[in-house]
Amino acid sequence: MPDIYTNVTEAAPQLLEGLMTALELRAADPQQRAMLHTYLTDAALPQGARVLEVGCGTGAVTRVLATWPGVAKTIGVDPSPGLRSQGQETGRRADHPRLSGSGWAVATVCR
Repeated sequence: MPDIYTNVTEAAPQLLEGLMTALELRAADPQQRAMLHTYLTDAALPQGARVLEVGCGTGAVTRVLATWPGVAKTIGVDPSPGLRSQGQETGRRADHPRLSGSGWAVATVCR
C-alpha cells in the first residue's frame, strides 16, 4: 500500500476527507490526548516558547500547543492545501481565545 503522505498534495478529495476525519478522531481519543500531554510536559517548553510543527495535518497538535502554558506562538505547516484549510477552519471554530488571534496559525509550507 502506498504511503499517502508522500504525495498528500495530490490525494483525491475523498481520500483526503477520510484522512482529515481520522486525524481529528485520533486527536480526540483520550489515550492520544494523555500521551500528548505527557510528551509536552516532558518536553518542558520554556516560557515564551515559539513552536513550529512541521507536517501538522489538520493542526490538532498545533491547537494543543497554542493553548499550552507558557507557549507564546505556535505555527503549524503542511504541504497539503486541504489539510491546512481544515486546520485553519477548525481553529477558527474552537472556543479558545488563543486560537482566534495571532498566537497560532496553520500555514503553507514554503518551498
